[in-house]
Amino acid sequence: CVHGAKCGPDYIDPAFHEAATGRPSINLDGFAMDGSLLRGLAAQAASESDLVIAEGAMGLFDGTRADERFGASADVARLLGWPVLLVVDARAAAQSVAAVAHGCATFPGAPPIAGVIVNRVASARHAAMVEEGFARIGLPLLGMVRADNAMDMPSRHLGLVQAIETGELDSRIAHIAEHVGSQCDLDAIVAAAGATSNAPRRAATVRPPGQRIAVAQDDAFSFFYPHLAQW
Repeated sequence: CVHGAKCGPDYIDPAFHEAATGRPSINLDGFAMDGSLLRGLAAQAASESDLVIAEGAMGLFDGTRADERFGASADVARLLGWPVLLVVDARAAAQSVAAVAHGCATFPGAPPIAGVIVNRVASARHAAMVEEGFARIGLPLLGMVRADNAMDMPSRHLGLVQAIETGELDSRIAHIAEHVGSQCDLDAIVAAAGATSNAPRRAATVRPPGQRIAVAQDDAFSFFYPHLAQW
């Protein structure tokens, strides 16, 4: 079974993870959470599943930094010892996709890159040009996903329409799974996953008065770190 995770304070994507995996996703927020909490959450997720897949936020190295707290996906991956499966958009690019991947892999402080999936490949000729670029670098090309408008999800403002509001979500997820799975080396991707170190779950240091607190959670207010409900 697969456990989903999201780097950063995102409430939209974890709901899609839950819909796809059948289990609640977790947030791994490198800026708001310290290292011990991140390790504990990651260890708990790994103990309950065969594979943990953590979705990054924005680009690999994008994130807030202050007081030795680092919010970038690269920092979270490095802290947990998890290799990165890099997804690079090939729209309006070909051989240069490999240059972007190579830059991410060699950027100072980069975590290990297990391989690359190239997204939005337009045609067989486009795929051949992308492969030509990857032949010049040392990163495994683990998939090339053809552009498919049927995989588009409805969005508004700065993010996707929430999972609970998305029509025919199960059939959408099934189509995406079939489309992506048929064009990626899933066995190699699973084999590239790193181990998760066992770490204790940190106990809460601050408890609400009376040991109970109400949490607003409905269609209007849906942001909530799921691990907080376990304390």
